[in-house]
Amino acid sequence: MSISNLYIDQGAEFSTTLVINGSNNTPLTLSGYTITGHIRKTYSSSSYVSFSFELLTGTPGGVEASLTSAITKDMNPGLYVYDIVLKDNTDNSLTRVIEGTANVSPGVTQL
Repeated sequence: MSISNLYIDQGAEFSTTLVINGSNNTPLTLSGYTITGHIRKTYSSSSYVSFSFELLTGTPGGVEASLTSAITKDMNPGLYVYDIVLKDNTDNSLTRVIEGTANVSPGVTQL
């Protein structure tokens, strides 16, 4: 598992490219896995927003995590926590691969 902190502009599109490594610290082939990731205000918050994921062809273990501007517009400025989890579709095991904080900075321009 790795730690990566995110910086998100309120009201703007957000995306980040991640490379997910396996247990031997080499990029993991992501076929056969389901990727899920949530951002919450606190670890115990019942409400959350979900990342969208797109596998990056030609980049082993590469995935782009994104949020639309409509989602980030509704997020209050401040510090959040997030993680990204892989579900192995063969045995349903779960592995948290990345976690960290997400800092949402307030937007000024309202469209």
